[in-house]
Amino acid sequence: MSAQVRYARTAPLPTLSEPLTITLDAHAVEQLDAYRKLSHALRRGAVEGEQATTMEARRRLLDRAQEEVAMALDRLVRDQRGEPRLLDDYAFIAD
Repeated sequence: MSAQVRYARTAPLPTLSEPLTITLDAHAVEQLDAYRKLSHALRRGAVEGEQATTMEARRRLLDRAQEEVAMALDRLVRDQRGEPRLLDDYAFIAD
């Protein structure tokens, strides 16, 4: 049996307390555009293939696209605020 991999935060989670303006970089625009295209295609029933045959599979595709957009936005906010990268403020804990 392998050891469980865990991480613990080494710093408190920064929270946003006021409006923030960011400029989307090429990667964020690409992720947002992919989400919008997928969302539109799923609503029209235009996504074909095994992955999109059930509503659950379609929901998983859309959820993954939303995660990609959220991660791109989180990276931009962290960069603008001078916060560490996502895993930089976590420490590895071995069991």
